[in-house]
Amino acid sequence: MKRRCRSCCNVCLLLLGIALISLGLTIFVYFEALYDYVISSAMTFTPKTEPFRVWRVNDPPLVMDIYLFNWTNPQDLLVKGVKPRFEEIGPYKFKEVKEKVNITWHDNNHTISYRHKKSYYFDAENSVRNLSDVITTINVVPLTIAYKARHFGYISKRTISYSLSTLSSLYVTKTAGQILFDGYEESILSILSSVPLTGVTDKFGLFYGKNGSVGTDGTFSMWTLVDDKFGKIMTWNYKNESSYYEGECNAVRGSAGEFYPINRKRDHIEFFSSELCKFAKLEYEKDVEIKGVLGYKYTGKNIFDNGTLRPENKCYCVGECHPSGVFNVSSCRLDSPTFLSMPHFYNADPYYIDAIEGVSPQDKHEFYITLEPVSGQKYSDNFHFDDRETFGQKLQVL
Repeated sequence: MKRRCRSCCNVCLLLLGIALISLGLTIFVYFEALYDYVISSAMTFTPKTEPFRVWRVNDPPLVMDIYLFNWTNPQDLLVKGVKPRFEEIGPYKFKEVKEKVNITWHDNNHTISYRHKKSYYFDAENSVRNLSDVITTINVVPLTIAYKARHFGYISKRTISYSLSTLSSLYVTKTAGQILFDGYEESILSILSSVPLTGVTDKFGLFYGKNGSVGTDGTFSMWTLVDDKFGKIMTWNYKNESSYYEGECNAVRGSAGEFYPINRKRDHIEFFSSELCKFAKLEYEKDVEIKGVLGYKYTGKNIFDNGTLRPENKCYCVGECHPSGVFNVSSCRLDSPTFLSMPHFYNADPYYIDAIEGVSPQDKHEFYITLEPVSGQKYSDNFHFDDRETFGQKLQVL
């Protein structure tokens, strides 16, 4: 009886061993396919899954450092041979909550459409500077009005020129809080805001009227299936191309910024930015290790080139072309004179650095994204542009 039991145990152990070896071989042979299946299952995007929850509202909030440039010698603007001199002030630390609203699922074409609601909270405890700081900066209001009137008739331009010279100055001195969110009064704005249907507000601030509101960055449509198009923007404002540039430069394509397709390669990634009104292409630079995990670093060294360095970017040059490194987005900002660059004109033509004093481009001003290649998840990024609106982690205003 004991021999029979022992024989049965041996047979069972043998069969278990064979089963485990077979399972091991199966996992070894099909490991990549199984791993892709696990990743795809974990990234399933439906109203009840975790990826949708973290996508809908960023929790914890995004920490955003804002820097302002204080113009120290505005009185010397017309003095020949004297360069404008600026001093970087900051950071002013804010927390940004970006919530997706007006969400609509389109099961017939596997997309989801949405808009952004952005809220900003000043983190006084951790901020290096206080919003009561007094800053002298360029007065955007008269410059915008003058720019918009550049094609008017002679009499109209003379009338506007006289009004601006009487009512406004080329620079203003305000607190950081007024320049950012609180806004400040301008005589010319008070006049224009009283005219019906102009849509002009009575104050100007870089973020004035935008806190807690549904932004003007448009309606997005994103692909939701976990495949090689996962997270891709399919349309912006219900179109797959814009009209701000020329030819291929108007294409709406690339990631929405939160998700990227799985199984990344060492080539490039693309994302679409409503702040740029275009897609941005980031190129693979090198492998990096973050907390013991492999990541691919993609850099955006050429996203502000207008054809000087990359001939394919020539279609971004609208009207007068400028040296590489400063990007003209005026056409998609209601024709206001708006230009983008990296902080301190990092990686831009020396023309800009030589024109002013107080800027010092360094490697910390680089723009990059690091992704875990298999899952396509973002490990780290370094977003920072000189602009009048936030684009990512850091914002500097000149």
